[in-house]
Amino acid sequence: MAGLHFRRRYRHFHRRLETRSRRLVRSFALHMEWLISAWLALFGLAAGWRIVTATVPLHGALDLIALFLPYALAALAPIAGYRITMAAFPPGHLPAATSIRFARVGSWRRIDALRAHSHPQIGRAHD
Repeated sequence: MAGLHFRRRYRHFHRRLETRSRRLVRSFALHMEWLISAWLALFGLAAGWRIVTATVPLHGALDLIALFLPYALAALAPIAGYRITMAAFPPGHLPAATSIRFARVGSWRRIDALRAHSHPQIGRAHD
């Protein structure tokens, strides 16, 4: 009796979690441009504050660029990663998963990681 109750609660929890996860992903997808703009504005304000309150004297534009460039790269890296990923894997163009899981077909045996890495067909490339 307790096992049945647990399974029902688990299924209910699992469905709720999946629904919430899908909503969150959909919300991110719909608002990504706004999130990118907000990220840049927030990072820009933080970097601007850091530059304005810098203890190192700035003698010219080159000093300002040298101080600002690391912040700009840190702010742009996740955006560049997102853009590259979206270009490589556009939504709606990914192939559907196969109905047969090929990892379950055939004869498989467990081996330890060291042995797997030393195998020429599985592990790292050998010279």
